[in-house]
Amino acid sequence: MRSTKRSLLARLGAACVAFCAATGIATAQSVRYVDADATGPTHDGLTWCTAYADLQAALDEAGTVPTPPNDPVTEIRVAAGMYKPREGANRTKRFELIDGVAIVGGFAGCGLPDPDQRDFVNHPSILSGDLNGDDLPGFVNDGENSYHVVWALAGVTRSAVLDGFVIEGGNANGNNPSDRGGAIFMFNFGDGSPPSPTIRNCIIRRNRAVTSSATPAKGGAIYIDNGSPLFENCLIVGNHAPDGGAMFNFGPLSMPLIERCTIAHNSADANTGGVYNAGASTIVRNSILWGNSDAGGVDESAQYHAGAGVSEIDYSIVEGWTGAALSGHETIGDNPLFPDADGSDGIYGTADDDFRLSDTSPGVNTGDPASSPAPGTIELANQPRLMGCRVDRGAYETSVGQLFGDFDADEDVDLRDVAWQQICLGAEAFRPELVRACLCLFDDNSDEALNLVDLSALIGAMQP
Repeated sequence: MRSTKRSLLARLGAACVAFCAATGIATAQSVRYVDADATGPTHDGLTWCTAYADLQAALDEAGTVPTPPNDPVTEIRVAAGMYKPREGANRTKRFELIDGVAIVGGFAGCGLPDPDQRDFVNHPSILSGDLNGDDLPGFVNDGENSYHVVWALAGVTRSAVLDGFVIEGGNANGNNPSDRGGAIFMFNFGDGSPPSPTIRNCIIRRNRAVTSSATPAKGGAIYIDNGSPLFENCLIVGNHAPDGGAMFNFGPLSMPLIERCTIAHNSADANTGGVYNAGASTIVRNSILWGNSDAGGVDESAQYHAGAGVSEIDYSIVEGWTGAALSGHETIGDNPLFPDADGSDGIYGTADDDFRLSDTSPGVNTGDPASSPAPGTIELANQPRLMGCRVDRGAYETSVGQLFGDFDADEDVDLRDVAWQQICLGAEAFRPELVRACLCLFDDNSDEALNLVDLSALIGAMQP
């Protein structure tokens, strides 16, 4: 009887694997667990308490062809803790993203009541280049740090995901290419499609690139060579380089998308503490570039350098914004009013920084009305990404109510809002991406339609 039962379970298991593979549902075999505090005694990555203690071990398995009946590893779940890309004192080691594999951080892990609880604020998963664990503010003691913490190479698509991590302590002070991209280095090598991973819900802080030859180092936090990654809900702060303190984009195939991110208080010795483009194009939406500095100060060019590429900067806040050198729809230069950007220690890029938006920030409820995050999408404080009728600008969402009919969130219902309501009347046919925001702000009688009744209510709400 016992052998018959085992045989039946084996057949059921095989059928489940086949069904899940056909339907795209992840199976137990497709997930691996990483937890620096896993109790063991074995460490096979199959459960939280038998998790790999080292992220690299999980990546090594994900990068190999599985032995049947095992599925390919498609997700790596990482518990709170610090993980370093090291073998001995080898500074060239790094965590390399793999196409089709999502690396997801912020889990409670082994020993806690719900090890699958995900909260990357209270359970931070840190990828650190600080191999000796002795870094001090101001890039002190980082001489032994990894040149790069994370790599993404040609052929990596948006299916390669890094979600919910702090990435810190990269020191790119070697020879090319080890003089760029201290936190994240993306390189095409000309032998495949542009590296285009998804970097989501990450804090990228205290990384740098340092010149060690005749060519100035580039991209203190991020260097992109002919790649088109997505950065979503990320905070990039306290990074440094000669050019492009936060990000340096190079090459005609480069077109990163920066969506709902905050890039603040990064610095450059020469040019652009924020985002620097060299022959590259960049799309920036619903984001904030503020307090980034270079040799010229903190003006518009210190936040963003377009170069010869094409730039789209929409529904964002950019310090020093003029609208002359750069073009953008509904982008402004007003202070985003962070509550305490450098925290109680007065140092940018540490755990006590507060880059959420104050209730009166011009970034609250003023993001692109066509931006409609999927249900369940969260922001960098692990809260719902959409709390009102329109998303906020930057990496964090603030729960502030919006007046009926106040489409532009200026605390006043006026003719500009009436103009938006007229656009909304035809949205279902001509601008379907606006329907959600339109109904949220103008559907007075909650009948899921916009009509003259709603227009009458809007006119009644206008200030005399």
